[in-house]
Amino acid sequence: MDWYPEPKKLTSVTIPSSVTLIGMDAFYNCDNLTDVYYEGSEAQWQAIKVEEPISNNALSKATIHYNSKMPEKVVNTGFTDVPSTADYAEAVKWAVDKGVTAGTSATTFSPDSVCTRGQIVSFLYRALKK
Repeated sequence: MDWYPEPKKLTSVTIPSSVTLIGMDAFYNCDNLTDVYYEGSEAQWQAIKVEEPISNNALSKATIHYNSKMPEKVVNTGFTDVPSTADYAEAVKWAVDKGVTAGTSATTFSPDSVCTRGQIVSFLYRALKK
């Protein structure tokens, strides 16, 4: 199940202005990182301590966008009750595309509904078969 991106698939990231340290392995194996959206100023970015020399990690190849956030990802799930910019929209699309679930009707997913234990077991069984 690929709910989280593999390091090699990471192409962009938003870093909040509250970050003061970037650990040595933070972007390990993220060779395709092209854009870093930093919510603070260039001066704040320069003040961040990077444990590994920046020339040796993926940050050195990326374009830094200051005072910025990553553009919202728009995912069309086909469900009227799943906003295309919802944090969970991509997971809903994955689950439907893989046949893990079909939603509660042709046009609704009911993301705020409670799942029964039986539904959860069914989802997990179908996901493991994919």
